[in-house]
Order: sequence, then structure tokens, then C-alpha cells
Amino acid sequence: MTLSQISQFITVADSKSISKAADILYMNQPNLSQSIGHFEKEVGVRLFNRTNNGVTLTDEGWMCYEMCKEINEAMERIASLSTIKEQNINTNSENTLNVSIASLNYDFLAETL
Repeated sequence: MTLSQISQFITVADSKSISKAADILYMNQPNLSQSIGHFEKEVGVRLFNRTNNGVTLTDEGWMCYEMCKEINEAMERIASLSTIKEQNINTNSENTLNVSIASLNYDFLAETL
């Protein structure tokens, strides 16, 4: 399975239509259908119920959708690392960690009274 297939799966699920998803992805519908079919074979379960009105996720499809969304979001966070690094280089700022210990001071003062 590829990140492209994961993205395609998410787009089909969100649009509830392979044709609409193909338009969004700038693909033709037969190629997207084939890609989704390969994805389902790799996953080993049917992910969509196909009707004349579009597609809906099966129960397994919903589970896969949630996992694919997590993968997609993780990939976006990974891609943003280069942006964060560039911002740090451009501002010449150091990476610092500030920790507040106000509650520790409060507990210490309470015990000494």
C-alpha cells in the first residue's frame, strides 16, 4: 500500500463518490476505481459498499478510514518539520524548553509554614 492509495481512499470516503473523488484528485474514474480495488485487496477486506448513488464505508472501512486519517495527519506533521527547521534557522533562535515549577514552589512553601 502506498501513501497515494491512502490519500485516494480518504478522498473517496470523504466525497462518497469515486467519480467526485476522481475529479478532486485529477484522475480518471477507471484508474481510481482500480487503485481502490488494489487497496482493498491489500487490506484484505471490502472497504466500500458501492451503489448507484455513490459509495459508503463498511464497518471495516470506517476502521481503516480512521487509521488512514491518522497516517495522513502524521505525514503532514513530518512534512512540517522542514518548515519548523527553516523558521528556526531564519530567526537564529535556539530550541529551548521552558518549564514552570510554580506548583513545586507552592508545595515547598506550604510545608515550611
